[in-house]
Amino acid sequence: STISIFFHEIPHELSDFAILIKSGFTPLKAIMLQFVTAAGAFAGAIVTWYLGKALGDTHSHIIPSLTAGGFIYISCVNIIPDILSKIDSAKNFLAESTSILVGVLVFTFID
Repeated sequence: STISIFFHEIPHELSDFAILIKSGFTPLKAIMLQFVTAAGAFAGAIVTWYLGKALGDTHSHIIPSLTAGGFIYISCVNIIPDILSKIDSAKNFLAESTSILVGVLVFTFID
């Protein structure tokens, strides 16, 4: 699992860096922004680890629910309005909506 996350993050961070450079940031500023987001991820991991230790296994079922809720929120607030503004046919709308629904169902059955 750790290895797969590592190999996922390398292209992810490189693509984020490329997007920042394309958006007009200097390479140094892009690296600094990447560091800030990475520090936030580490802080979140540390807080989650401490909460897991403090709450124990009795509340571990809450974490997948919160994660799924976060992804549903992101899709509803950011992705769906963008999709709706670019949909040019009912077929595309159905394909996009089905993709989001499948994502929600995957999170439902992951646990």
